[in-house]
Amino acid sequence: MAPIPSDMRDMFSAECGDYLARLGEGFLALEAEPGDAAIVDRLFRVAHSLKGTARIMDCLDLHRAAHSLEDLLVLLRDGNLALDAGQFDTLSRTTDQFQALLQATLDAGPTAALADGIVAMVVDCQAPAQPGAVPPPQPGAVPPPQPGAVPPPQPAPEERPEPTTGKAPAAIPALAMDVLRVPVARLDSLINQVGELLVAHQTLAGHAQATEELGDMLEEASRRGLADRGALAQAAQKAHRLAHGLGTEEARMGRLFDALEAAIHRTRMVPLAVLLDQAPKWVRDTGRALGKAVRLQVSGAELELDKHVVEGLRDPLMHLLRNAVDHGIEAPEARRRLGKPEQGLVSLRASRSRNGLTLVLEDDGMGLDLEAIQRTADRLGLAEANPAHPEDLVRLVFRPGFSTRDEAGEFSGRGVGLDAVASQIAALKGTVQVASVPGKGTEVTLWLPQSLTRSRALVVQASGLSLGLQSASVRACLQPPPGAFQSLEGQPVVVHGGQVILLVHLGSLLGRSGPAGRPAYVVLLEAAGDQVALGVDELLGESEVLQKPLPARLRGLPLIHAFSLLGNGHIILLADPGQLAIQARAVWQGTRAQPAAQTEAARVRSILLADDSLTTRVQLRRILESAGYKVQPAVDGLDAWARLGKQTFDAVVSDVQMPGLDGYQLTARIRGNPQLATLPVVLVTTLASEEDQRRGLEVGASAYITKGSFDQEQLLEHLRRLT
Repeated sequence: MAPIPSDMRDMFSAECGDYLARLGEGFLALEAEPGDAAIVDRLFRVAHSLKGTARIMDCLDLHRAAHSLEDLLVLLRDGNLALDAGQFDTLSRTTDQFQALLQATLDAGPTAALADGIVAMVVDCQAPAQPGAVPPPQPGAVPPPQPGAVPPPQPAPEERPEPTTGKAPAAIPALAMDVLRVPVARLDSLINQVGELLVAHQTLAGHAQATEELGDMLEEASRRGLADRGALAQAAQKAHRLAHGLGTEEARMGRLFDALEAAIHRTRMVPLAVLLDQAPKWVRDTGRALGKAVRLQVSGAELELDKHVVEGLRDPLMHLLRNAVDHGIEAPEARRRLGKPEQGLVSLRASRSRNGLTLVLEDDGMGLDLEAIQRTADRLGLAEANPAHPEDLVRLVFRPGFSTRDEAGEFSGRGVGLDAVASQIAALKGTVQVASVPGKGTEVTLWLPQSLTRSRALVVQASGLSLGLQSASVRACLQPPPGAFQSLEGQPVVVHGGQVILLVHLGSLLGRSGPAGRPAYVVLLEAAGDQVALGVDELLGESEVLQKPLPARLRGLPLIHAFSLLGNGHIILLADPGQLAIQARAVWQGTRAQPAAQTEAARVRSILLADDSLTTRVQLRRILESAGYKVQPAVDGLDAWARLGKQTFDAVVSDVQMPGLDGYQLTARIRGNPQLATLPVVLVTTLASEEDQRRGLEVGASAYITKGSFDQEQLLEHLRRLT
């Protein structure tokens, strides 16, 4: 097979990827709606199109595999085959293998063995089905029984699902969207608006000419003196007309620029479907592996977000889906005893809200064990765990290391899930909330900004600084009465709505001296799965802000992730809500000293970079140094460990696969050393499987980034958060 031409590769990949996604969706639908002839017809057309596309591109092994699937669908369509649950499991694995075959085809790698495996699995599915099989499709009504005919035997009730494997199914693939497919209509809109700007430019050129003529008239009138009042009146009239024309055109230009900016922004938007299309299959397969019947119902997948937000959403969404299936949904026997349907339901609903998008993930399982959460909170000595307020208890599950389980399972680790979710959503400038009813289920609500560059912010004044707080993270702005300020274990708190909320002055978090006494105003901030009260000096209003990256010399500032220029020309610093909540909690608990001064805030952070690939080391070093970090390279894990004994660093960025001492072992050594145990470790690796990521988190990695979907801003965001 000749390599796919470079100018056709992206188109071929996108087209075949779409066919495979539709095959996966179709088999799920057929399993849920047995005997539906329309579904079988759709599947046949998709398999046929895949086969034809592969043949045109001379991808013979992909063509051969698609042809075998087409043959199976012909048998189904003609009523000569019925499928049982085990055969649907095989078809589910077949679609996974098709993905691997497509990738091998794109990479010009070996494909024959993959195609042979697919053909063998498809042939296995053509064996006679077991009792309880899905009947062949019936395109028309069932004819009435003939007189004296013996009624056909009824199929045995479908048995509950048994575990198909001892391992978790393949995770939803990481998104790699270096190329975006932009609809022609959007490009046409951009072209039209550029044309409008050209017209506006020509109009302004005319006004510029009129301004020059006005200047000549005024100069002539000045030479004549006040005697020629008519000339001055004519000049004044022309000036008024010019001012009116310029004002009108300025407003028009403003509207055009706003529309053009919005249109350009829309070219970066991708539908949630690119992430969610494979989720129902993954949930179904995970449930089967656990001996559970689980169905995922998705709505709102057509809604769009910035591609960077969608890429960053994958890992936290995987965590939440895994928790819902593993921890939430009960086993079939337990659901029967509780009077619930044997098949558990997980729903994922997306909707527009608050200049962003809200995702609600809900399951009908057992809900959170509030008593177990209370026991764990008591054991950890968390003073704010108030059993009278279940929402306070539920919020604790986002604390790092908080877990009610003592053992790790195949599908979940030791408390590394939900705190990771909170951190990852905070890195996307989003928020997360959880509600649960014991015995009824759990609901997790995520809010995500539509864009990472433009948002609304509450502008406040604190210790002489003008700061912007993301409006989506602000729950309330208060001017509490004196009685609302209280003390808990010697630390300040504010009481609002019956809740006791820790209180920290915003200025003190940024290393500046806060005012003596109570703050004039309090902003309730909810981020990173926590809620804090920030004392501020003034509330300056809400504004639309365009986030701009900090200059290199300021990127070491803690808690600040960007800046913006307001309409009045004032510059404001944009604070990271998630980091504010984390730092406020640490300061309130006394686990970290208050930032000493601005000199400490501006100190250059030092990074130890460990990777045995010279090319990777050079590239990552350039990225980190351009962001203002001081970088010390290490050629492998052993070299890095030796340097940790001689120098002090603010964080470690490490590869995983290295000779001598790999990244997992290096991280474990760091966590096992009392002097280094709190040092942030970011693993950057090609190992992208769910098992690899889980292992990295279990040995203590602060963040895990895969090179396949590497985004330098993601790495820098993690380092800003951790250092």
